[in-house]
Order: sequence, then C-alpha cells, then structure tokens
Amino acid sequence: MNRKVSFFLQVGIFFLPMVFSWFLLRNGYSKRARAIAFSWLAFTLMVGLLGNEGVIYDTFITILSLGVFIIPIIAVVKLFLRVKNGATEKTADRNAKQPETFVSSQTSHVNLSHQSNKPEDNSVTSASWSGSYSKAEEAMISGLIEFKETMALKQFEKLREKFGVFLNILNHQFDNDEMTHGRYLNSTEQLYLGVVDKLQRYVLLRRSVSGIDLDYINERLQDQHLHEDSRNALVERLTLHKNALTEMDGILAINEQVMTRIDIVTSSLGAIQTREGAGGMDLETALQEIQVMIGRTEKYDMAK
Repeated sequence: MNRKVSFFLQVGIFFLPMVFSWFLLRNGYSKRARAIAFSWLAFTLMVGLLGNEGVIYDTFITILSLGVFIIPIIAVVKLFLRVKNGATEKTADRNAKQPETFVSSQTSHVNLSHQSNKPEDNSVTSASWSGSYSKAEEAMISGLIEFKETMALKQFEKLREKFGVFLNILNHQFDNDEMTHGRYLNSTEQLYLGVVDKLQRYVLLRRSVSGIDLDYINERLQDQHLHEDSRNALVERLTLHKNALTEMDGILAINEQVMTRIDIVTSSLGAIQTREGAGGMDLETALQEIQVMIGRTEKYDMAK
C-alpha cells in the first residue's frame, strides 16, 4: 500500500479517538491540561503532514499510536476521578448546608428580644415565655415589619414582657393546681390573646389601605376641572384610609390600657405577702378590671 495512503488511513483511524479524548480533557479541566492535549494533537498532525517518509514518518506514527492508548486512558481516569470527587463534594455541601438551613429557618422570623421555637398552639404557658412565638404572633410580627409599623412592634414587645413578668409572679405566689392560679391565668391569657388578635386586625387594616396613594389623590383633588364623579371616588378613598387609621390608632390606645391593667395586676400579686389584708381585695378588683378589659378589647368600646 502506498505510504501516503497508509499515512492518511492510520491518521483517520487514530485521530478520531484522540479527538474524543481531547473533548473529554477539555470538559471542565484546567487550561493547562487542555493546552497540553491540543499541543500534542497539533504537533503530531504537523509532523505527519510535513514528512511522510523515513524516520520522521515512522516517528509520527509511533507517537500517534502511543497517544491512542495513553490519552484515552488519562481522560477516562480523570473523568472517573472528577465524577467521584464531584459526588463527594455534593455530599459534603449538602451536609454543610443542613445546619445552615436550620439556623436560617429559626432566624427567619422577627427577633424582637426572643427567638421563635414555634409552639403548637397560642395558649399562654410557662414554656411560651422562654422566648418562643406562636404562629399567629409570627404572622402578625411579619406583617408589622412589612409595613414598618415600628410603634406597634415596640408595643407588642412591651406587652409580651409584661405578661411574662405577670406569669412569673403568678407561678411564684400560687401553685399551678390552685383555683386562684387558674382564674388569673385564664383571664390574663384571654386578655393577651385578645391583644394578639387586635394586632392582627391592625396588620389587616394597614394592608387594606396600602394601595391607597394619598399623594396621588390630593394632587387630583387640586384639579379645578375634575369631574364630579371622579372627585367623589377620590374622596371616598380618602375616607376609607382615614377610617382605617382611626381604627388602628384605637387598637394602639386600648393596648396601652391593657398594659396599665397588667401592671396593676402584677403589682397586686407581688403585694400579697407584704399586705395580706388588702392583697385579696386588690386582686379581686384587678381581676374584675381584667374582665372589663377583655370585654372592651372584644367590642372595641373605648368610650366606656
């Protein structure tokens, strides 16, 4: 067979697997590895094209033949190591991310002064004052933060602190199985949950008027040629916004009253040992005031 025909036949047989090997090396490996593979292919092809006789031709065929075996082996070994190391890295990354995900899920809720552990219900218990929030509280807090209602957030934190102090003193003064303990706990729990409900209402009111653009409305109302129907519609939106703000202010006002009543009850509880004669009367009066506050919280009768 003619040496040129033999040359191109061998190049055709050997070159294809080497190109495949080069693509394996090229996929994701370093620039140095790709440069070596490409240089080797260019060198062998150049030698074969420039000299097809004698020692140069034989040397080219020898190098080409060795490359057919060596480069695929290197490529397959590196590919195997890459896959193995990739699986190991993915496992390590997954294990490393698990605690991070757990931490982010615990801190994704607002941390006023405590951390959320998500209790099963909304009831007031000794454990719930260790820093955990109920789901209702978390939803309410998220809404307040969304609308940047800083005052309402601070108020809730203060209310929560006062309820926590009250419960600690109640547990100190009475045993859990005492009837008196249950009476004050149940009444105060109702009052606290009423506050949470009203702050949820506060968030809903804020959300309901979030789409009302006061600047736009006021600018439109200054138009002397504004159609009467448009003017009436704009005024109606202003009224809706004003009514919502009025109710929101009412919620904050009654919460201030609740905090005062809780301070009174807490003070009465703490005075039992030092003023035994008056302590019982103060507590009964405080309990009655709590019941009144519960009713006012539910009905929103702030005038009485």
